[in-house]
Amino acid sequence: MQAKSFMKEKDFFRRIEKIKTEWHEAFKMMQKYYENEVFKSFKIEYDVSTWHQFKNPALIFPTEREMRFSTPNSHINFDYYPSPLAKLGITGHNFAYLADIEEYYF
Repeated sequence: MQAKSFMKEKDFFRRIEKIKTEWHEAFKMMQKYYENEVFKSFKIEYDVSTWHQFKNPALIFPTEREMRFSTPNSHINFDYYPSPLAKLGITGHNFAYLADIEEYYF
């Protein structure tokens, strides 16, 4: 019984690591499309609390210079954006929104 539980947990962590890698690759690709000096200072971070606090799996935090993503995790066992292309899409969307704000307000 314990071995099965251990394997299940190991598989879970492997899936999370794969998803983290996909998010980081999407972020790097987005930075190639948006050649903006402001975005070069941003980083992307896995933060489980993002989903729990905001009910959104990927958000921009301009003050902290971060984009945070949060699925899957032990409570929400799915990947909200299931493909690398979907991750690139939402990453691009979040940074385009930030670019609009910067252009309009600054």
